[in-house]
Amino acid sequence: MNQTINFSHMKTNLLYIVFIISVLFTAVNINTDAQRRVIVVRKPARTVVMTRVPASRVVYVNRRVIAGPVVVRTLPAATVTIVHRRVPYYYHAGCYYVLREGAYVTVPPPAGIVVPVLPSVFVRVFVSPVTYFYAGGVFYNQVPGGYETVAPPAGAQITELPEGAEKVNVEGKIFYEHNGTLYKKVETDNGFAYEVSGSVEG
Repeated sequence: MNQTINFSHMKTNLLYIVFIISVLFTAVNINTDAQRRVIVVRKPARTVVMTRVPASRVVYVNRRVIAGPVVVRTLPAATVTIVHRRVPYYYHAGCYYVLREGAYVTVPPPAGIVVPVLPSVFVRVFVSPVTYFYAGGVFYNQVPGGYETVAPPAGAQITELPEGAEKVNVEGKIFYEHNGTLYKKVETDNGFAYEVSGSVEG
């Protein structure tokens, strides 16, 4: 009688152990599946391949007659002088001037100029993992002491083209060119935008 009871007790313990192992195994599988799902869901950032084309291959579509740079004899008040690579630039409210033949002429700024303040109207543009500031066709990166002009970052999207941008055809593909940068019209969740997609060389 005692032997039968002990055997039953051992059998019960064995079943309990098998049950515990089964539960643990299932939990491990669930955890592993959860980790796999996380890995699958996490997709890599989209890569934008910049189109670099020689100027000879860029065909302007219905090119407009655009007024030349603004020329002034006297700079606006509160203009800031910034020397970049031994060249003095004069900055005011998002405009950059250089001195030529006794007059001040507006020019697109080169990358690397640091200005103390942004223009009054600007937008933030996020290109993972960096947040840029965009105003008047110029991209800025915040640095100690101000904001540094940078080359338009690949993949940056803006809702409106810079003033003076021209529609161009590059080997059958349509872009919009401004100061040597090519923008491509793309559709986003919030409507259409213009994405930095290339540059004109030479």
